[in-house]
Amino acid sequence: MVYSVKYALTDGNILEMSEKHYLANETLEGKTWFRSRSDALKKAKDMRDKKIISLRKKIVTLEQMKFEENR
Repeated sequence: MVYSVKYALTDGNILEMSEKHYLANETLEGKTWFRSRSDALKKAKDMRDKKIISLRKKIVTLEQMKFEENR
């Protein structure tokens, strides 16, 4: 079994998958799939933290926007 984090931020799950499908594309090992669940959990938490930082920056940008009336 391997563990996929590809959709961790969309559905909140780390998927347990058959090795056969993922071993064919070993270049993504450590990026979207992992051999151990603990490594997959670490990656999913890192992805979540980076997304939160990104969203906070976006919120600041939106709060700083000024709208003017054109007359």
